[in-house]
Amino acid sequence: MVLHLVMCILCNFFNGAQMPELMQGVGLACVTILIPVSIALLFPADKSDAFFDWEKGVILDRVIGSRKLLLALIFLFAPSFLWSNNHCLLNALLFLFFIGGAWLFFRVLRRVYNWISHFKSTGPDICDDYRHQLIKEYLRGIKDLREVKSVWSETWGKKNDNIYLAQDFIKIFIKKVDELSGQESLVEFLLQIFNTNFQNRIFGTLKIFEIFWEEVLLWKMKYNEQPMIGLHLDSLIKKMVIFSLTHGSYSKVLFDVLQKKVGDQEAAGERIITYVAPAFFDNVAKVENGNFVWSDYFPKKWKATYENLSDENNFMANIWYNEFIKWAKNRLYDAQEKFGKDGYDKELDNIVRKFFCKVDPRWWAEILTFALRELCYGDGFEYLLDHRPTFGSFGRACSGSREDIKQIVEDQIKQEQGETVNLALRLFPGVFLKRHLEKWLGDLDLLDDGVARRNKLRNIFEALNKAQE
Repeated sequence: MVLHLVMCILCNFFNGAQMPELMQGVGLACVTILIPVSIALLFPADKSDAFFDWEKGVILDRVIGSRKLLLALIFLFAPSFLWSNNHCLLNALLFLFFIGGAWLFFRVLRRVYNWISHFKSTGPDICDDYRHQLIKEYLRGIKDLREVKSVWSETWGKKNDNIYLAQDFIKIFIKKVDELSGQESLVEFLLQIFNTNFQNRIFGTLKIFEIFWEEVLLWKMKYNEQPMIGLHLDSLIKKMVIFSLTHGSYSKVLFDVLQKKVGDQEAAGERIITYVAPAFFDNVAKVENGNFVWSDYFPKKWKATYENLSDENNFMANIWYNEFIKWAKNRLYDAQEKFGKDGYDKELDNIVRKFFCKVDPRWWAEILTFALRELCYGDGFEYLLDHRPTFGSFGRACSGSREDIKQIVEDQIKQEQGETVNLALRLFPGVFLKRHLEKWLGDLDLLDDGVARRNKLRNIFEALNKAQE
C-alpha cells in the first residue's frame, strides 16, 4: 500500500508538465551566474589582480573546466527537451542526469570561489592554497614547446614580489630545464630568458639560492661544449656572484656550494672560477660586508699564501691566484689614468690585503707591481723609478698591551716580511734572480723618490737576495 503510494507520487512528479520549464529555469539561472563570474575572472577590472596572462589558460582548463562545464550544461538542459509525460522511468533517468549536471555545475562554482578567495594570499600558506596549487600543476604539466616558451617568457619577464611563489617557480623551472635535456635550443632559450630578467628574481631563502646555484654549476659542466648555452650560464654565474655579495650570508652558500661541486675536479674548477673570480674581485671591495666575506666565507685554503700555493693538491688556490693576476694586470698599469700619478686604488688595496693575507702589504705592493711589469713589458725597474704603487701604502693593524705592543709589531712585521719574500720567490722565480737583484741594488741611487722609499726597496731586494744564499 505504502510502496504503491510512493510510486504514484514519483510518477506524478516525473510526469508533471511543469518539470521541463523548472529544469530550464534552473539551467538558465546557472548560466546567468556563470557568465559574469567568468568575465570577472578572465578580464579583471583591476589590472593589478591580473598576475600572468597564461593564468587565463589555468582558469579555463582547471577552474571553470571547459569540458566539464560543457558536460554540465548538456546534463542541465538536455533532459528538458527529452522529457515525456508518459514515460515515468525515462523521466526518472533524465532527472538523474539533470541532478548530475547541477552537481557538476556546483563543483564549477566551488572551484571559482576557491580561486577568488585565495587570490590575495601572501603568507607562507600560499604554497598550499587552491589557486597556486593549480598554477604550479599547470607549469609542471606544460608539454607544447611553443607554450613552454611563451609561459616562461612571461613568468620571468614580470617581477614577482611574493617570495613563496618565486621559490616554487624556480624549483619548477629547474625541473623543466632538466626535462628538456637534449633539446639544446629550448634550454638555451629558457636560460636566456632567466638571465635577461635576472633583476626581477628573488630567491627568498638561502636554501633556494643554494639549490639554484648548484644547478647552474651542474649546467655549466654539462653544457660546456654548447657555446650559446655556456654564454648565458657564464653571465648568470657572474650575476649570482654579485647577488650573493650584496645579500649578506648568501656568500657563504656561494662558496660552500663551489667547494662541494668542484671537489677534486681541477678542470671543472678552472672553468667555473674563470667566471666567478672577475665578478668577485670587481665587487667584493664595494659591498658593505666585504671584509666579513673575506674573513668568514671565502675559504682560507683558497687564499694566496705560501703554504697554499706550495701545496700541489691545492689547485684551487693556484686557480684563484691566476685569476687575480689576470684581473689585476690592467688595473695596476692603468692606475695613473684612473687615479692620477699619486692616486690610490682603495679597492685593489683592500683585495690584496685580504687575498694575500699573510704578506707585508707595503713590501708586497712594490714586489707585485714590479714583478708583473717586468714579466709583461721587461721594464720593471724603469717603471719603478717613475711610479709608486697605487696600493699598499700602510701596514696591517695589530693589538696588544701598551708594554708589549712594540715587540708585537716587530714580530708581526718580521713574520709578514718573511712570508712576502718566500711568496715572491715562489711566484716570480725568473724575475728575482740574484744577478738581477745585485744590479738593481746598485742602480737604486737613480730613484729620485725620497730616502724612505729608496731604503724600503733596498731592504726588499736585499731580503730577496739573502733568501737565495
